[in-house]
Amino acid sequence: MNYGVKWCIFFQDTNSLAFNSMAASLGVSALSMLEVNTLTCPRIAKSAMGAIVKLRNVDGKRSVTVNVEYNQLDPLLRANSYSGGDTNGFNGFSPYPGNTNQLVFRMEPYCANLLATKGIMGEFVNPKYTDASKTNFKKPCRLECMMQDYPKILDSNAKVGFSTVPSWLAYSPCKNNVDDAAIAVKSNIPPSCAFSSESDHYNYVCKILRLHKVNIGQSKPQTFQGISAPIGPRIVIDPSTAIFPCEIQDCFPSPGNTFIIIIIN
Repeated sequence: MNYGVKWCIFFQDTNSLAFNSMAASLGVSALSMLEVNTLTCPRIAKSAMGAIVKLRNVDGKRSVTVNVEYNQLDPLLRANSYSGGDTNGFNGFSPYPGNTNQLVFRMEPYCANLLATKGIMGEFVNPKYTDASKTNFKKPCRLECMMQDYPKILDSNAKVGFSTVPSWLAYSPCKNNVDDAAIAVKSNIPPSCAFSSESDHYNYVCKILRLHKVNIGQSKPQTFQGISAPIGPRIVIDPSTAIFPCEIQDCFPSPGNTFIIIIIN
């Protein structure tokens, strides 16, 4: 606070698209004076992605808007009269938006809470098993303290919210190996691997340019080891040219006369 810092943004380091939405989520936080603003995107049920929900005490005297990890969401819903558990709604997505682990904190209350709690948060365990028998760990299990649990320590007057953007704009993590990604695809879950993440990174630029009426070709999806994604065109816009989508229109004064085609040898 002594340095005049008013906001702090935390982002997931496996998600290269995170920076595309930072300015917008910060603007929402500033306009609404949110203590915590979680960036979310539409979530497919059963995905290995936490969900933002509003939890209420049985007596109804306290509620909190907070992330529930994916391994806890299904049993939580089933224990509260949702017999289907973690399922998609009529639009093909979960009713609960997916947590991208991109958080905007207002610094003044955040610093005060750090002093009050000495930075101690509740611990959490999310074991990863090799199969449904749950007898062998895929990797060593560990205790975690998660930033997204921070709203749990706030009082009932704290303003906590979330901002939702489409996945193509802000979320395509690179966190799964090829085998796990291929298994995810079979369940209609995003693969979240190196191939899909790189493809989505280029897709973001192409989609922004198309929204500005630039004529851009689209390559057919290519499949490698059970994972399909388009591999072009591979367009990069340097930050010295444009940072925000609204600046791109200055680069293409006649976008309808601009054509970017794909030549396959």
